[in-house]
Amino acid sequence: MPVGMFTFIPPNDIIQAQNHREKLQFYSSETGGVSMKHQSFSSRKSAQKQFVLLLTLTLCLILILNLLLYNHRAQQLYTEQLKKDNYNTALQISREFDASMDLMRTACWNMVHNNREFIRIVETYDNSFEHKTALMSYLSSMLPVNEYFDSVYLYLPNYQTVLSTAMGAMPFDRFFDPVPINDMLSQDKRTSLRTLYSRSTPHVLGGQNISSIVMKVPSSDGYSQSCLVVNINFSRVVSEELVRKYCVSGSEQLSMFDSQGTCIWGEGTLPSSSESTVLLDQTVVTKLISENTGLLYLFETPAPSVLFAGLDIYYILFVATLFLAALAIILYAFLRLFRPLRRILSSIISSEPAQTGEFEALDNYIGRMKIENQTMRVHLKEALPIYRNHLLTEIITLPDWSLDEMLEKLRYQDIYLKLENYIVMTLKPAVNQYTEEEKWQVKLKTLSVLSQLFSESASGFYAETEKDAISIALHLPGDEEEETKIGAAAEFAENLCRGIRQQTNVQTNIGIGRFVTKIQLLYKSYADSVTALNFVTTFDSPVINIYQIQKNVGSAFEYPYEKERRFTHFVSLGLYEESLEALHAIFVELKQYRHLKKQEITFVFFQLLSSLYGVIYENKLDIGDFPISKMPAPYMDGIYDLDKIEAEITDMVCKIISSVERLSCTSDDPEIIAYINDHFTENLQMVDLTEHFNYNRFYISQIIKERTGYNFNDYVNRKKVELSKKLLSETDLSIKDIAEQTGFSYSYYFSKIFKKYEDMTPGEYREAEKKSGI
Repeated sequence: MPVGMFTFIPPNDIIQAQNHREKLQFYSSETGGVSMKHQSFSSRKSAQKQFVLLLTLTLCLILILNLLLYNHRAQQLYTEQLKKDNYNTALQISREFDASMDLMRTACWNMVHNNREFIRIVETYDNSFEHKTALMSYLSSMLPVNEYFDSVYLYLPNYQTVLSTAMGAMPFDRFFDPVPINDMLSQDKRTSLRTLYSRSTPHVLGGQNISSIVMKVPSSDGYSQSCLVVNINFSRVVSEELVRKYCVSGSEQLSMFDSQGTCIWGEGTLPSSSESTVLLDQTVVTKLISENTGLLYLFETPAPSVLFAGLDIYYILFVATLFLAALAIILYAFLRLFRPLRRILSSIISSEPAQTGEFEALDNYIGRMKIENQTMRVHLKEALPIYRNHLLTEIITLPDWSLDEMLEKLRYQDIYLKLENYIVMTLKPAVNQYTEEEKWQVKLKTLSVLSQLFSESASGFYAETEKDAISIALHLPGDEEEETKIGAAAEFAENLCRGIRQQTNVQTNIGIGRFVTKIQLLYKSYADSVTALNFVTTFDSPVINIYQIQKNVGSAFEYPYEKERRFTHFVSLGLYEESLEALHAIFVELKQYRHLKKQEITFVFFQLLSSLYGVIYENKLDIGDFPISKMPAPYMDGIYDLDKIEAEITDMVCKIISSVERLSCTSDDPEIIAYINDHFTENLQMVDLTEHFNYNRFYISQIIKERTGYNFNDYVNRKKVELSKKLLSETDLSIKDIAEQTGFSYSYYFSKIFKKYEDMTPGEYREAEKKSGI
């Protein structure tokens, strides 16, 4: 607050007073009557101060006595309760880890036993290129099933060969990790699945401890020796599933031991006590053995000191003493801290000039009355009022939303967005080894630097799109070329990285998406920004955009990602002619490159194959026994035949679209429409339908369009309007109540939508109904 600048806000009942001095006299009388009792206050202040000090000292002595008498008993009670809580936490940890491993084992089992074509190829494997290509493609398709899958390899005993997603094809005697295979082959023939938990030797590729799920590939005779091994990043599973959730403050410690007592995670030491929960060196230690896996969990929590216990009359005595002590301290602080305010009021009322030092003291007083984190929140609210706003997250990340409805909700919160010329940037710390408190501090500093840049040189908005990540929509007005706008965004990102580094000493990475001219296309820019962010480690720069990625991938060859996205979109919707047209456009562009390298040809082949398998998994399609072994090699006899590859991919598209059509015939189409009819008043969103019916949003949108003739938002709004018409004509409810009952967040937006469909406002419609009924 500037020196000498202080404005008083008097009570409401004297707002109309004309004389400023009368206002100050009233305010002064409310705070102690400075004008009438100034001299008496000065004469009594010494006696009051001595009394308050004596009372405070007496109460402090009583407080210390209570603490000495009852703290020991309180510590015992608190420790017993902490032991119970610690045991329950350890039990929950073991259950969650067992459940997570069971899910991964079930996923691996289903992927092997439910694929007859894969089993057939393993049984008839002849070391041909076609069989290798088919098996390698299937192994690679297993990795995206679970984020913790690290690598997959397959042991083929007839040729003593191992096919690995990390190392390719290798002889078994030279394979870098034969332990899981040897372990499975040494078991009883009836054993078909085993789980090897974290091994003593770190994984060669990942540099992390791993667990391995080992399965025998089923065969017709039941004596198969072929083994499939799925390596799981054990360290990541524990750190993300357990440590992040249960070791929040940093003082808790989790350790895990195998059935032989060897530590496989953490740095704990098993206590010699036979009890499940003990207190050792002011630390509560719980050990728990899982009945399912045989693993032993050790969970340690410090036992903090406590100040009191709830013990009947003693507890009441303690609270009363604490209250009196606090009251005395507040009284003393009130008398002492309000002296500058009283003196300034007295000086102004008596027409005496106030001293500069008095205003400085008043400034210091006001500063002490503010709490730091509240001040930070107020600053953020003023600088960036859209902090943690889920509506903006949807605008950035989702293509399926009503722009009018979104903007109306934002305007209700005094947020006004431009509708064109944006670039989305996604920001993340370069490393993730931070505590929750450190992450929060980095985020606050990031937002502070961002608000400064917005106020100085740019405009836009931001939203938290995922944990520890911030996405920024930078508004770039003007008629400059797209390349110029990309350069401006890169300069903004570099300034942001530099500011965060100076404030927090933390390196951050930023991925920049494409420039879009309409706000409806922000989700595309966001997707590209996330893709670019994943490539930051590949290049020597903390700021990467999608164009840099394309320009730095090898030679002049650039894969047509945009055409591929269009192609897979049509396939997922089951549009046959459009899919073939989009596929042909991809190969037309590829044929412009006359001399493609073998690795580029292989990349094209597996990229298309992977995209189609993505459609299969996303839509949960059953394409039957697809002859993947008959897929052509990317090049034959040294000649690359794009036409043959296009023909085979076309055949695969036919099977996928046939499966989509079968799904459409047997799907829950009526149930989808019925679900909307039953829940449209509950602020129903597309994501609710996708989660309830387990279909993707494109398929559901197609069903709604076919069944009703309207898109999702249009159909829901029409249902709301029909219900509101009935309520307007049959009840006396207010417009606001009807808006709430029909699922509209704001009555203003309800009136706007109603007029859009009925060419009149709700009030006009009610009046018209009344006149027609007379």
